[in-house]
Amino acid sequence: MKLKLLSKFFVLPSITFLCASAVSEEVQFQPAEIYSTGSRAEAVAVADLNNDGRDDVVVSTSSNFDPENDFKLKIFLQDEYGQLQEPVDYLLDGDGTTLPKSIDVGDLNGDGLLDIAVAFDGERIDIFFQLHDGTLVLNESISSSRSSKIAVADVTGDGVDDIVGIGSEEVGLAIYAMKDDPINNRLSYIYLMEPDDSISLALKDMNRDGVEDVIAVVKQSERSALAVMLSESNGSFAPIQYYEIDEAFSVNNISVDDLNSDGRADIWLSVDGEDSDTTEMVFYQKDNGILENTIFASVEDAYGMLLAYDLNNDLSSEFIAVPLQGNTISIHRKLSSDRILEHFSYDIPEDSYNNFQGIDVGDINSDGIPDVVIASPSTGLVLLKGNTQGINLAPLADAGDDQETRKDQIILLDGTHSADRDGSIVDYRWRQVSGSPVTLNDTSNGFATFLAPLSKYSYLGMDESLVFELEIEDNENIVSVDKAIITLDGNIPPTAITNTFQVVGADEVVTLNGSSSRDLFGEIISYEWKQVAGEPVELEQESETTVSFSSPVLISSYPFISFEILEFELVVTDNEGLESSVIAQVNVQKLAPPMAIPVAAQTVYSGEEVLLDGRMSSDADGEIVSYNWRSLSDIDVVNYPNGTASFIAPIISAESRALLTFELEVEDNDGLKSTSMINVTVERNMPPIVPSDLMKIVQPNSPVILDASGAFDRDGEIVSYQWQQVSGPSVAIANSNSISANFTAPSEQVTLVFAVTVTDDDGESSTFDTSVRVYELIPSN
Repeated sequence: MKLKLLSKFFVLPSITFLCASAVSEEVQFQPAEIYSTGSRAEAVAVADLNNDGRDDVVVSTSSNFDPENDFKLKIFLQDEYGQLQEPVDYLLDGDGTTLPKSIDVGDLNGDGLLDIAVAFDGERIDIFFQLHDGTLVLNESISSSRSSKIAVADVTGDGVDDIVGIGSEEVGLAIYAMKDDPINNRLSYIYLMEPDDSISLALKDMNRDGVEDVIAVVKQSERSALAVMLSESNGSFAPIQYYEIDEAFSVNNISVDDLNSDGRADIWLSVDGEDSDTTEMVFYQKDNGILENTIFASVEDAYGMLLAYDLNNDLSSEFIAVPLQGNTISIHRKLSSDRILEHFSYDIPEDSYNNFQGIDVGDINSDGIPDVVIASPSTGLVLLKGNTQGINLAPLADAGDDQETRKDQIILLDGTHSADRDGSIVDYRWRQVSGSPVTLNDTSNGFATFLAPLSKYSYLGMDESLVFELEIEDNENIVSVDKAIITLDGNIPPTAITNTFQVVGADEVVTLNGSSSRDLFGEIISYEWKQVAGEPVELEQESETTVSFSSPVLISSYPFISFEILEFELVVTDNEGLESSVIAQVNVQKLAPPMAIPVAAQTVYSGEEVLLDGRMSSDADGEIVSYNWRSLSDIDVVNYPNGTASFIAPIISAESRALLTFELEVEDNDGLKSTSMINVTVERNMPPIVPSDLMKIVQPNSPVILDASGAFDRDGEIVSYQWQQVSGPSVAIANSNSISANFTAPSEQVTLVFAVTVTDDDGESSTFDTSVRVYELIPSN
């Protein structure tokens, strides 16, 4: 559907000659055309959004009591007849405080398709990525206070356009470096600069190194200054160069172009001067890259919008200016070192034109002549079509149809359908703009060929666009460009996806599901399951995408948890016969037998009651439900429910040993049993050894010590002593339960007999006697 033209009115130039000079190829416009946007038009941009070789228009709107058109991104596509179609609207999430004041267009993910960045003043930047079907999708929203004005260009030198933003109050200029990585697609850098109220920002290659640089108006020491950041083509920037702006001037807007036709980029500022005078200021770039400013003579109006563009195909730019208030657009044909040489004014709808991104230029009707589009807040989209009278028409570049291809195919780029309406084409030049690099064989006669590579996004199952640009030049040295997009399909295989890892127990129903498998470029037509490892099981097909089986009951050889690994392969086939496979692993837990751990004394003595203890036994995957002790040596064993048992050690002959063997059997809750044996040695305990009878002679009434220190135990130790008198006059024995006892000998001569009983640590005892003779020795004379 063609867009309904709401109104037209004639635009008559008002020509002012500021000095005498010949006028050649005067810029003229056809009657202005106005297309309503419903709500307030905020910003406008021109670009070939759908890669059909024709310029399209993008407009952002805010609120104007028109809910159907409030906060919309409107895409006006140009049709094959050079007419703007009805806009395609995309919703913008805005309100009365955050307005979409700034938009710009560029390839922000390196896929060869143009994307759109929309900046909401001081809040965020929304990025609309273009899909291969031409639709836009809001892919990312960057929270940013440096979003009063944005510009899009490749400032990092990696071939992918970046977003540069500046805020009206937030210190710092932000660079969002976009990358051709669909997952991690950007990096952020902040360069500290104090903002200027003008929020003036432009991107231009100032030093002719092929990479765009950053130019902004900022504050420096409380005064306005021009800041130039030269890109070093590796993601970094040279130190910022500052150029002071006299404090008598406040900046309205900025534009960068070759203003004096010397091949170097210059900077044009619209400023307000002292005493409310309006002035234009230019910083000309010298051979050494230094900027020198020139203040032009006063003009009638304060300009809010500035733009430089070659409007009449004479290979030099005209300088377009729109006043902040009023109903005219001014075209400066030439600038000298201190003044405007020619100034043409054309009527446009009267409005307030204070948005720095409310104007752009492009060929909106495909006639080879640049046209001007203006976002009029109150009126809508204003289109000033350039008049072709007396102007050399640019040639029409035609890069041919876009193509889809696969790896290793030879691609032919055909630009021979390009034409020049008022002359002839003298040169064809092909170059690759983006995508995986290829070796391009340019014949210089309109044709070029290359061998299609594998898409660098094939590991993600994604297409890749290779973008090639054809530049043609006519016999009057006017050039035109067109792009061709070659989409690398590659027909990548489908992706087999299943639940690749499961842990199950014995005799469980296990389901393998391949329904998540996908084919990005077609459909999956078959699923095939087979077991490739582990204990064989029987697979049952539950549906086209799923199978199930019962996990086998497996018993481990070891008393700890272990697994049997079963592996199953899923093979999926798409509608083009390509296959993909994936392995699903199922770990089946084996039943672990219990571990019987018998505990008992290693050596015991005849007649002793011995405890057998199995309570340290364990089961890794359950619990022990029964214990059973039995003797393998014909000994009676008494079992107790708690896992213990006891027996009486048999009586054996002195100085002999007996080896008894016992077996513990435990059973777990799965019915699995385990046994373990233990040996118990039975010995006969030897009683303590005591010395032979001893005779001790003492004097009457003398102290006497009874000593049993000569006693010992061959298989243990003596733990007690007990002394008692056997015969003779009774005496009082002191320390009768010690190894040494004592008493006082009686006064008469007599023989006393004492016995000592010694007991060992096994309860065996021995007794021996000792005699004490009380005898008075008569000294010799």
